[in-house]
Amino acid sequence: MNAMSLAPELARIVGGAGWFPDQFDARQVRYLEASREQLAQATFLDHRFTGQFKSIAAPTPDVRAMLARLPKPQAPAIIFHTAFCASTLLARALDVPGRVRALKEPYLLVRAAEAFRRDGGADLVLASRLLSQACGEERALAKPSNATNMLAPQLMSAAPQSRALILHSDLRSFLVAVLTAREDRKTFVRRLFQMFGENHPFVRQLDQCDLLLLPDIKMAAFAWRLQVEPLFAALNSAPERAASLNMRALSARPAETLSAVAQWLELGLEDVDFAAVAAGPVFAGHAKNVGHRYDADAQHAERRRIEEMFAWELDAACAWAAEKLPFGGGDDGRFPNPLAV
Repeated sequence: MNAMSLAPELARIVGGAGWFPDQFDARQVRYLEASREQLAQATFLDHRFTGQFKSIAAPTPDVRAMLARLPKPQAPAIIFHTAFCASTLLARALDVPGRVRALKEPYLLVRAAEAFRRDGGADLVLASRLLSQACGEERALAKPSNATNMLAPQLMSAAPQSRALILHSDLRSFLVAVLTAREDRKTFVRRLFQMFGENHPFVRQLDQCDLLLLPDIKMAAFAWRLQVEPLFAALNSAPERAASLNMRALSARPAETLSAVAQWLELGLEDVDFAAVAAGPVFAGHAKNVGHRYDADAQHAERRRIEEMFAWELDAACAWAAEKLPFGGGDDGRFPNPLAV
C-alpha cells in the first residue's frame, strides 16, 4: 500500500466514489476500489472480500481533515445479531440502491473490535463516520460481525443519532444451528468464546483445563451468553434507540417485519413495496450463497433431525447455561425492548 498525501482525489475516495474503507488505525486508512454492486453482492465485507481489490492507504490525519470539509451524512443504522438468525437476509432485503446501502460485516469494525480487545483504543466515532461517508448519498446500514457485538454499547454511544436493531434467535435454535453445520461452526463458537471470554471476569476465574474439556455444545452455549451480554447492555442503556427482534417474526411475517424494521431504523423507505420484496428473489435465493435457491423445506427437515438426534444434549446444555452462567440471557428468545411487528 502506498501512502498518499492530501490531494484533490482524496475527496473523491473519502466521499465514497468507488472506494470503501477497509481498515484504519492512528496512522492510515486503507481504502479498497470496489463498486456499489460488488459491495452489495458480497456476503461479508471481511478478509474474504478484501483481497480481491486494489487498495490505497491515506494518512489518517489527512482523512480526518477531509472529513471535516465534507458534508456530514447521517450516522449508520445498525443491525447487531446473534448469528444464524437471518441477519444477512434482512440486510439484503433492506439494501435499496440510491437509498440505503447495506454493509454486511465490514472488516473495519472487526479491526476496531480487535483494537478494543487489545487495549480499548478503538476510535469508534471515526469508524462510524468512515462507513457513513463511504456510502455517498445513500444511508449506511451496517450489519457488524458477531465479534463486534462486544462494542454494541460503545458503538451506540459513538453515534448518538443512530438507531440499532438486535436480531436474535434463542439459545436452543443457536445450538441446533451449530450442530447442523460442518465443523467450521464449532470452530466459530470457540473463537467467539475466546474473543469475548479473554477479558471477562467470570471466565478468568475458571480453570482453563476445565474450559478446554467442555463439549462443543456447552462451549456454544457459553459463547451465546457471552455475546448476548453486551447486546443486553446496549438495549438497556439506550431503549429509545435500540430495539430487539426475534428472527421468527421475519420468517412468519416478512413484509410486515421489513416495514417495521425500516421504520424503526429511520431508513426512509416508506414507499417501498415490502410485500414484493418478500415475494421476490431476495427471499427465494440463498442469502449467503448468492445465485443459489434457498430450500426452506430441506433446512427445516435437517433442523428437526438434529433436534431429535441431540434432544438430550440440547436439554442438558440449556439447563447447564441456566444454572452455571450468571450473565447474559435471552435463552428463551425474549430480549428487552422487542420491536412491535
